[in-house]
Amino acid sequence: MLNQILRPVSRNVIRSGSRAYHPPTEFKQQTLNDCPVPQGSWQARYDAKQKKYNFALFLGVGSLIGTIIYGKVSGVLYLNWYPPTPKE
Repeated sequence: MLNQILRPVSRNVIRSGSRAYHPPTEFKQQTLNDCPVPQGSWQARYDAKQKKYNFALFLGVGSLIGTIIYGKVSGVLYLNWYPPTPKE
């Protein structure tokens, strides 16, 4: 029953809402001339970003290696490089 009441109401709201739109009177159509123009050397920007990305990469790899070494030395991490020897 609630569906029978809400369906016509929502249909009228959607229909009237889509036809009531009027664009602003001072609307200016956008063109490619309105886009920002790149300035400066792309190579300098690229090199600066790559320096930052390489630092993050080396920091992550160093953290991974440090964690594995710490876990191996402390005995928390067992890497299973060879099968365990049977205890007699």
